[in-house]
Amino acid sequence: MKEENECEIVQDLLLSYNDNVLNESSRKLVEEHLKTCKTCQEKLQEIKKDSEKEKEFTKEDIPEVDYLKKYRRNSTIKAIVSPIIIILLILIGIYCYKFSIINGLVNKYANSLKSDNFYIEEISIDQGKTTEGKDAINTTKKWYKNGKYKIETNSTIEYGTIGEDYKVIINKENKTASKEYGAFTHKDKSGILTAPNPIGTGYQTWLLTLGTPFYWNIRKDSQDIGRMYYVIESNDPNHSSDSELWVDMETGLPIMQVGYSCTADYYENTHIVRNMYVQNTEYKYEFDIVKDEDIEVPDLSDYTTTELDWNQEIERLKNEKE
Repeated sequence: MKEENECEIVQDLLLSYNDNVLNESSRKLVEEHLKTCKTCQEKLQEIKKDSEKEKEFTKEDIPEVDYLKKYRRNSTIKAIVSPIIIILLILIGIYCYKFSIINGLVNKYANSLKSDNFYIEEISIDQGKTTEGKDAINTTKKWYKNGKYKIETNSTIEYGTIGEDYKVIINKENKTASKEYGAFTHKDKSGILTAPNPIGTGYQTWLLTLGTPFYWNIRKDSQDIGRMYYVIESNDPNHSSDSELWVDMETGLPIMQVGYSCTADYYENTHIVRNMYVQNTEYKYEFDIVKDEDIEVPDLSDYTTTELDWNQEIERLKNEKE
């Protein structure tokens, strides 16, 4: 009876013995009993076999668990990355669309500069800019033929030749004329033909062309013009939200600037805006109509004429400061 009770006690301890978690006294008890009891020896062998099978099962199951973890991880990555890739592809598509338009306009603008005979009319309106609160209208007319040009504003007419260091300026109101040396003159015809616009003159760096699509919105329109043109709007917060540039699709030349130039009138001794003046400018072009007499300096015998050398004037001002 005592032996059977001892077997029961030892068999209850065999699992712990196999896992090597018994204390010293219990372990010795089990080992002493196993020396003489075959039944408990067989029971221990069964426990060891079951333990080995369990270990093998665990090892075989690990790859499957790793695979499931890897699958879930890849699925999560795809769920995050896929929308990002789609958004990037859309942005790249929009960029390429804008770049193709802008690059085409640059090339067309450059082709327009090849002309050696053109007339330009610029009509600028400053809304509410006069003292009476009326719109101030300024008209600038430009004639160019084979290197010679004439630029006429509301009050003056300028005559010059590309590359030469002097120009003649006539004041129509007071019948005076001056021949100015060393003054600013146009070094090439792009300075006469061009109007300020984001697509450049056709000679800007490729880096500017690449960057332009990022800060300009482009759409097509034909409102009030009778032909298709692109409306280019700035993403720059420094520009007016209503500023637009209309560019002819065929020539790449600007047709209209809306709201690009804004000036403010403040109340005295404050930063409070009293009036905001917005300038709109319309451009008109005609090619191969300029005649020689359009750009020739007229007879100045009835004018009071003077000559001014700006190089000497600059030197004089420097000497005065010294």
